[in-house]
Amino acid sequence: MLNNWFTRAALLQAEAPGVTVFLDWSETRYSCRPDEPKPSRRLLSFGPRSADGDPMRDFFVPGLLPPGVESAAGREDCIAKHCLSLDHFAIAARNQRYAHALDAWVRQEARQEERRQRAAAARRALYVAVCPLLRGLWGALQPDLGAAAEGFAGALPQEPWVALHVRGGDKVSEYAYAPGRSQSDHSLLEGIRELAVRHPAARGRTCVIMGDDAVLGQKVQAHAREILNCTAFHVRLPAPAAGASTTQGHEQKRFNAAAIEQRCTATRAFLTDLGIMARAPYLVASTASNVASTAFWLRGCVAHQDLASICWTQTASETGASQPP
Repeated sequence: MLNNWFTRAALLQAEAPGVTVFLDWSETRYSCRPDEPKPSRRLLSFGPRSADGDPMRDFFVPGLLPPGVESAAGREDCIAKHCLSLDHFAIAARNQRYAHALDAWVRQEARQEERRQRAAAARRALYVAVCPLLRGLWGALQPDLGAAAEGFAGALPQEPWVALHVRGGDKVSEYAYAPGRSQSDHSLLEGIRELAVRHPAARGRTCVIMGDDAVLGQKVQAHAREILNCTAFHVRLPAPAAGASTTQGHEQKRFNAAAIEQRCTATRAFLTDLGIMARAPYLVASTASNVASTAFWLRGCVAHQDLASICWTQTASETGASQPP
């Protein structure tokens, strides 16, 4: 669960106290907040345009960002100052070193009880390092974004409910040819079965399906209906393309080339989904997705949920591995 940018930022600040992390939200400058609302763009009209075209300001309140975190917009001087640049793959590689080191440290103990104690100590250390930054970032979200998730969750029946996150698109294509992962289950079947066994109270509840792939979402809904006996479904998925029969979902290159309005709407929906997943009494998600990793930390650091209420559908190469700290 370390494969995401905010854990890298938090661990980087732990490694080098006083360092400033500049977040580059987008390679292009644009704004989701037009000056003068137009009827056709009313969903995007919720504030003044960012003067510098920095999309970070469209989703975060700059003055509320945690110490040591700033937007990279307008910081071209970083090149001259030899700023350290970390893309997604560099972040994954660096954070994986932490995961391997912690796993090796836990396994040094021969006795199971001692291993459990070391694993608990590793989790506490990671929470101490990561949670303050994540709470600060989440608290800096524009108020209307938090209100959207809170309003959705508040409208559901006041009883335990289940969130299921679907991730198709480029994750399916990435894993199709990866050694040991070609048989990965993206329909959440494994996690849904685990939830039904570990948490019988999750059966017969309202189920919320969200994510990026309507075709894959239909499979998830069928599994949830059969195994969890959901009494109602709330589906937050994009409409499937006409005649689509294969998974579509989020493709990063296609997203980057999309119209500004489409990117803004998708980003708002994504952040709202994260807020819903953080609040859900039960969550089923796939370890193939960094969205699930983000939800894991939000549930622990911000919503203070019992992490045993998450059930994972693991990638094929991870099946049988213990839940990460």
